[in-house]
Amino acid sequence: MMRRRDFLLSTAGAAAGLALGPGFDARASTERDPVAAAFAKRLAEDPRPLGYATAAAEHFDAQAELVSGQTPRDLLGTLYRNGPARHEIGGRRYHHWFDGDGLVQAFRFTGDGLRHRARFVETAKLANEREAGRPLVQGFGTSWPDLPPLADPTRGNPANISVLWHADRLFALWEAADAYALDPESLATQGVHTWSSETAGVPFSAHPRVEPDGTLWNFGSAPWAGLLVVYRIGADGRLAAAVPIQLETPSYVHDFVVTENHVVFVLPPLHYESGGNAETFLEQHRWDEKAPTRWLVVDKADLRKRRWFEAPPCFVFHFANAWEESGGLHVDACVYPDASIMYGQQKRVMWGEWERATFPTATTWSLDLATGRIRSEARGLASEFPSIDARRVGRRHHHVVALSRVGGDTGGPPLLDAVTRQNVETGAVQSFRFPDHVIPEEHLLVPRSSAVEAEGWVIGTALDTRERATQLNVFDAQHLEDGPVATWRLPYALPLGLHGCFVG
Repeated sequence: MMRRRDFLLSTAGAAAGLALGPGFDARASTERDPVAAAFAKRLAEDPRPLGYATAAAEHFDAQAELVSGQTPRDLLGTLYRNGPARHEIGGRRYHHWFDGDGLVQAFRFTGDGLRHRARFVETAKLANEREAGRPLVQGFGTSWPDLPPLADPTRGNPANISVLWHADRLFALWEAADAYALDPESLATQGVHTWSSETAGVPFSAHPRVEPDGTLWNFGSAPWAGLLVVYRIGADGRLAAAVPIQLETPSYVHDFVVTENHVVFVLPPLHYESGGNAETFLEQHRWDEKAPTRWLVVDKADLRKRRWFEAPPCFVFHFANAWEESGGLHVDACVYPDASIMYGQQKRVMWGEWERATFPTATTWSLDLATGRIRSEARGLASEFPSIDARRVGRRHHHVVALSRVGGDTGGPPLLDAVTRQNVETGAVQSFRFPDHVIPEEHLLVPRSSAVEAEGWVIGTALDTRERATQLNVFDAQHLEDGPVATWRLPYALPLGLHGCFVG
């Protein structure tokens, strides 16, 4: 078990290096920054950037209107979602999409309709900045000259990436700090949650993997300390292990996968470099096009047993799944050629501008554990936000639901424009493309109770910029091309979010 003392000692030197630098000026102007002014001007002329505006309220509660189709009677449960939604405070606007404070939503299917509720996660950051009426900490990709560099990541936790349902509890997750526990009905924040006193303050990532037996695996990335922490949590919610792995070359790691016997990390050549003139945490990472992507394969039975492999450079935000077969590991991923999206599109949208996007490609990697050879097979589909039947986590799956880009330049935003389901063996694709004025968000595969994989529903939200309203769509998972079997509309627009989970 990892000891908190050991972790704190290993991070002390790195934190000291984040002290005030020569660029700090407490007398700097707090007037509205040019990003906020540019975004307001653009939104007044063009409704398409609406998804990157700050939420109109701190609490939402409404009955959704069924605008087409019929409510599926056997779809009962709640879709929880999370994402950055407070992008401005005190006249200042964050400069990166990932910096806004987290808004957790609940879409409840009752059999008679759909009820929506949303609340901001009451983090310490949110409470302190609300009281002050201005930002108090730097962001992941935002720097203001009158604020010191962020020495303690827990102070900047916006709890804005995803939600986790585990052991009958709901959590809001970020990347570099503790989880926040939420009341699953009211969405009220219950406070910071730690799985043990030793791991309090240790990063707990936003993409845990829950196996069919309820075992939860996750990691915490602390590149400033050169550490990757592997968590194993039992189905009862109790911490079973938290093991630190020292990295010679820390990299940005957003997601990972598990198989029946292994935990697998793919570390892109987006390397963390402390010191220098970098103004944000994001800018402390450098892309090295000449360096390999490194694979770290950890033995589940003994987390001290690890193997390293190398592959050509690439970047991954999200994985669909992984499995073992014929002496190898097979990983289903959405693969970018590099990490430029982090520094381009995800910053320009905060100005209300579009930049031609580089879309990831649905790819299956195969790693031969005996030879170390890694083979990749692109499946010809631009895809992101992948989802599988949760009963197949760590086992071979046959279908992936994702957002994709299937249209050309039709006048809509250059974003993902369709929901797809792809057979990973045959490559066959079913898709539904949304109108140009509708921007889809992550869609999840929700299986029926039958044993047939991918038989059930595909559910997800979308923003209608013409109607200025958020909608929720339900598709028959086996007939996506037929369009939604039901569409509900909320009486308000919500900012575009990131990830969610369905609790039946």
